[in-house]
Amino acid sequence: MRENDFKSRRDYLLSSESSGDFSIIRIGFNDYNFIEPFLKWRILPFKALHYIYSGKGTLYIGEKQYALGPHQLFYIPSGVLCKYYPDPEDPFAYFWFDFEGNRAMDLLASSGISVDNPVIDCPEYVKFQNKLSELDNELQSSSLGYFSILSKVYKALDYIVSKENPAEEDNKELLVSRMKRIIEDCYQDESFNVETLCKMLYLSRSYTSRIFKEKTGYSLIDYIIKYRMEKANEFILKTSRSLKEIAGLCGYARYEYFLKQYKKYYGVNAGKIRSGKRETLS
Repeated sequence: MRENDFKSRRDYLLSSESSGDFSIIRIGFNDYNFIEPFLKWRILPFKALHYIYSGKGTLYIGEKQYALGPHQLFYIPSGVLCKYYPDPEDPFAYFWFDFEGNRAMDLLASSGISVDNPVIDCPEYVKFQNKLSELDNELQSSSLGYFSILSKVYKALDYIVSKENPAEEDNKELLVSRMKRIIEDCYQDESFNVETLCKMLYLSRSYTSRIFKEKTGYSLIDYIIKYRMEKANEFILKTSRSLKEIAGLCGYARYEYFLKQYKKYYGVNAGKIRSGKRETLS
């Protein structure tokens, strides 16, 4: 979906009641950079699915709270107390539709969406967004028939269904390779962390962390520490730079914290490694 696709609140009433296995009641596009949010608790008469194009927000379903970010979908059951609102500093823009039907949730189950798991990442979000953009443009420019709209929604939903196939695995490998390159390029920056990495990729923390752990066996935070520690050891063994200078070169603004992390990682003081190097050279 293009940046200028969300300039106001738009919604389209398609059906006034549920019928059959799957019915779309209403479709809408909201951008809270331009409209005021509804902050009160509510009970929705129909099930609702939202896709976040950009920005952040918070979802409450009963007593449970969920953080929301770009390229995520969140589901709200009908008949439950809920509220959701944008982050004031980075308000979200999203597509949504209300739906009902005897098999409505069966259609979403393979994506991992459920009452107990209402927020998921959209792995093929570019393709998903393109379908939503096509649908929005056609709704604005012409009077599509209900079944034509339903067909387009089905095509969009196909991109959120879990498909474990070689192409998807290749995409995961490429994503992990890109994450590793970013870490290699940015590890010296003291402000660089997991959150920064995710923002650079325009992906949620939960999605990137899950894929990285799946493919490497490391959590993202552990891998960043591992890379910084290995680079620090390389500097100690191959250069004459001071330990304080090496700490800065490896992204640690606080020298004492660097020494603590080094001892925790290697089980020995950095100063002892430096002393041992000098003894070897002499």
